[in-house]
Amino acid sequence: LGLDVSAEMIAVARSRSSPGCRFELGDACRLPAGNGTYRVVAAMTTLEFVRDPVAALAAMVRNTAPRGTLLVGTLNRLAPLNRERIAQGRQPYASGHLLSPHELRLLLHPYGRVRITGADVRSLAADTRMPTAASKDSHRPSGRSAAPFLVAAVCPIPWRTGA
Repeated sequence: LGLDVSAEMIAVARSRSSPGCRFELGDACRLPAGNGTYRVVAAMTTLEFVRDPVAALAAMVRNTAPRGTLLVGTLNRLAPLNRERIAQGRQPYASGHLLSPHELRLLLHPYGRVRITGADVRSLAADTRMPTAASKDSHRPSGRSAAPFLVAAVCPIPWRTGA
């Protein structure tokens, strides 16, 4: 299931869909599925643009099955490329609330074990191997802090199962 608030983006997704995929209009803060429905819940460039990222994350975790995985991709506020785009007022960077690796970890930590890696789309296009995580966040343009895109995997704590 693919979900977006933009009818135009849903139309594009439907035109390129794969068999078995379904695309619907919807709000990340009010996901339509029931509790524990999906083994994997993925949100790519979502948290930086929703009005309430905490509510969106709670809905995503609620829809993640026990022992499932939540994947979150977000634009990295500390990356030189994104800082430059924000300073220039380029959209959608200027209107979003981009997160640093540390801020992303703090946002996700209440929901379970978090692993974050940085990705540079240009390097991924040339190299299909997964990028490696940097050892520590910093304000210097190196490692994960320099990567324009962050990917976090969260193994959620069962949300109300009593486990």
